[in-house]
Amino acid sequence: KRLTKVAAFRPAALDLIAGMKINGHQGLAHEYIEIFGHRGLSAAMLTAAQVEKIFTNLVEVEQLRDHSFDGLLNSVCGVAPKAIVMFLEARIVRAVTLEKQGVDSDYEPIPNHSSWSVLRAARNNEDYSDALAGFVDLMKRYPRYEDRVSVIFWRMADVWPPLEDTGTATFAALDRLLHTSESKDALIVVRSLEDAPLGLTIDHPMFALHILWTCAAFGEDIKDAALNRLVNNCFASGGVSAMQPGVPILVRSGLAEPWQRRVAELLSNCEPGSLAFELFKRIADAAQPVYHTLDLNDPSEETDEPEEE
Repeated sequence: KRLTKVAAFRPAALDLIAGMKINGHQGLAHEYIEIFGHRGLSAAMLTAAQVEKIFTNLVEVEQLRDHSFDGLLNSVCGVAPKAIVMFLEARIVRAVTLEKQGVDSDYEPIPNHSSWSVLRAARNNEDYSDALAGFVDLMKRYPRYEDRVSVIFWRMADVWPPLEDTGTATFAALDRLLHTSESKDALIVVRSLEDAPLGLTIDHPMFALHILWTCAAFGEDIKDAALNRLVNNCFASGGVSAMQPGVPILVRSGLAEPWQRRVAELLSNCEPGSLAFELFKRIADAAQPVYHTLDLNDPSEETDEPEEE
């Protein structure tokens, strides 16, 4: 690592790091990932080929630590976003192979991480669009891992700020699944909305409507599934770490005032009875936060029943 700080030795040092063989060793893999992790060296020094070599070294590792792996993805996404897709596929293929061979293994192809970093740097790479398309392809070909791939896809899918051109590559990648004449492909897009940024429906209404119109063509059930996901995308679920009897608990957030104004504007431009009107009317009607009061007995008020003699 020290040699990378000296320009004359940097290329050779980086080649040495990328070419290391860790042979699936769990502990060594953790240290290896940390070289370019959250507090490691800058991945800007790497080439795309070196990133691919680093990932190749990690394919056989049974389990990748969530936080460390997240740091590595965040670090290298601006250098080689397509390498991330190829790496995830290589691990999925290995998991499938091990299962077919009946190998008793704890192999986890993709960490089930609850707080991935936003891989925003990937947007500036020339392979950004191809990487997003690659993620969508993985979701379609490996439905068992669709949910975990979807999370990472949306962390790389930079759709903010909600400007006209923002999200173009993201929507183009997903749009492929909306034009295959297969309802199951459209449902992949619908399910992925669970991982999409909050408010996508409001800030990118034309794409939201495109999803809804496409799904409506497949029947009432798929239309309703799309409608529910698009509406739910506008509201955050509440959370609570401690409960007291009679205290209201936030179940679902409401809409902030700027979003309420935006939804009202969108609704005013929709023809009553249209799908667009139905979508934004449901969002507008649910604009207020939802609370629920738990009716629990207070232990301090409980009295012991007299024992029978």
